[in-house]
Amino acid sequence: IPFFSKGQLDGLITFESSLTNKHWNTDEIVFCKNVVDVIVIGLANIKRYEAERLTIYKSEILTAISKTTHLLLSSKTIADIFKSSLQHIGKAAMVDRIYFFESDNDKKTISQSHEWVNDNVDSVLNMEELQNLSWSFMPDLIEQLKNNTPYIEIVDQIKEHNTRLILDKQQIKSILILPIFVQNNFYGFIGFDDCKSPREWSIDEINILVTFANNVQAAIERILIEKSTKESEEKFRLLANNIPAGVYLFDYRNKSRKIYFNSKIQTITGYSQAD
Repeated sequence: IPFFSKGQLDGLITFESSLTNKHWNTDEIVFCKNVVDVIVIGLANIKRYEAERLTIYKSEILTAISKTTHLLLSSKTIADIFKSSLQHIGKAAMVDRIYFFESDNDKKTISQSHEWVNDNVDSVLNMEELQNLSWSFMPDLIEQLKNNTPYIEIVDQIKEHNTRLILDKQQIKSILILPIFVQNNFYGFIGFDDCKSPREWSIDEINILVTFANNVQAAIERILIEKSTKESEEKFRLLANNIPAGVYLFDYRNKSRKIYFNSKIQTITGYSQAD
């Protein structure tokens, strides 16, 4: 007996007699159709429940990302970025482990630096094999990430022996890894592990988690730029203060607002730098 959903054929339910050549009478056919109607209602309820559950799940991840956005904006160091954001996202995404690896592009190695694990899940933060791990050990994974493409796999189905071996050692069943690029250079990646089941990552949750990865990427870029700017300013002050002459900077676009005077200005003019 066929059953339909939204005007489309959704499947067939069969009733069979394996003992005799049965001739179905009208009452039996009507009864079978009623059974099918009950099953269809049950299936519709299950689909509705799954749709509602998925909506709630996505809403929780988006809420977690919203919370972490403030944390990322106020982060002063790379460590601050991951201090609590991994926990917020890990719990909302219902993963067993979430972590960050930083890449050393000169040495062509990766090292895990931050991690959050769910209850009853082993931490691998101090696993020696995850420090200074050569790109060549997992070429399939690294090359995909360097092409700015997410790495999504059921671990049992991974063909590359070394990759499967090291993920198995961490008891990972399913993995999602999102690359992080800073100023167009491969900087590292954020990984999400399911250690209980071979999870199929949906397009919706991948896209939402990519948003989080993009926020992390922007925060890292901001911190590195601020650090570089501060170092440049300190070098300039050191140089300017060692020049045996007055050095000053004005912003003529802003009513000649003074920006900087070196220490020799006071010696020359008698006015302090503050004046």
